[in-house]
Amino acid sequence: MSLSSLRKLVTGAASFCAAIALSFVPYACISPSAGDLAAGRMSRQPSTAAKEIDRLTHATCGATWSLLDGDRAGTDVYVVSVYPEAGRAQQFNHFPSPGEIERFLVGNEILLQDPLNNVGTYCEHDKGDCHKGDGALNCYLDISRTTKDKARAIRLARKCNQRSIAFLGKAKIAIIDADGGKPLGDGRDLAPAALKACAAERDASEVK
Repeated sequence: MSLSSLRKLVTGAASFCAAIALSFVPYACISPSAGDLAAGRMSRQPSTAAKEIDRLTHATCGATWSLLDGDRAGTDVYVVSVYPEAGRAQQFNHFPSPGEIERFLVGNEILLQDPLNNVGTYCEHDKGDCHKGDGALNCYLDISRTTKDKARAIRLARKCNQRSIAFLGKAKIAIIDADGGKPLGDGRDLAPAALKACAAERDASEVK
């Protein structure tokens, strides 16, 4: 290839990248990964996952969704929220929209690539569930951890100060908020030392 031809090729490539950059900043000139497509990053439209989480949340007042395995309902695992750090959970006074869910997926994409982590949603009225209750509607969007070990789920809830865990049984979903007659946690924000203890328990070795 001649020097002039090479210059034309480089110039053309640079122009192409510049044009792409204007449309897809900050994802310019990078081949879309499976994670990008799964979370709708390249199109900036709600992904199939975000739309399905939205549908499940409206239908059942909540959802536990793995970017790798999809809907976790009926899989006989325990689920607990384990990322109380700022920015890892959101609260709404309405059902989160597919767009809001999508932004959460993209913002937490690295964490959600862990096969033990899931997107969790839960909606309830002040008095009763999201369909029949009265009062203000509160919806939560967070990152949860699944485990087949009930004792570990309870330990995680206590270390991360979560009010409850959920069992996603094939026959029935159950909410567990106490063990041995003692509440799991009160849901309040954790001090820095307690956050470190939560992270240490969360990151303890576990077979995936």
